[in-house]
Amino acid sequence: MSLSGLLSINEVNELDLDQFIWLFGNVIEKRTQACNYVFEKRPFQSAKHIILLYSKYLDTLKQCEQEEILQSHPDLGASCKMTDESVREQGSCGINDLEQEEREELSELNLRYKEKFGFPFVICARQNKADSILSAMKIRLDNDRDVELRTGIGEVKKICALRVFDLVWHD
Repeated sequence: MSLSGLLSINEVNELDLDQFIWLFGNVIEKRTQACNYVFEKRPFQSAKHIILLYSKYLDTLKQCEQEEILQSHPDLGASCKMTDESVREQGSCGINDLEQEEREELSELNLRYKEKFGFPFVICARQNKADSILSAMKIRLDNDRDVELRTGIGEVKKICALRVFDLVWHD
């Protein structure tokens, strides 16, 4: 059994709503409404069950609400105020270690991406390295908006899963 999270599933099931929101409020970037949806589905059987519920939440959203989810994510490599989770995740992929020329390229790609799609480029940084992120940005710029919205939400689901596993013991 892997015990990488902080809490057992029994401990999670014993949380009240305020405690649940305090712990899980940023599993989906700045989206405490997702906590309300997931909390109402208790009792949870496992960390994977919680992840499934967050995924279902994302799938129930209207397109404009999914766009809001993507818009809540920071630009990769930006120096803007980020959540603690985003800071750790971006740090883990090497974005902060890019050379000046690569930083400029990343900034330009971020700008082009947001101009085209209306939301920031979202990728699960913890499952990538800086060079693969730059490559993915270039490739995904060729997508149409609907494909990119689905791709971005798929990446949010990956981020969400890792954040839940940071909080809940899993096997």
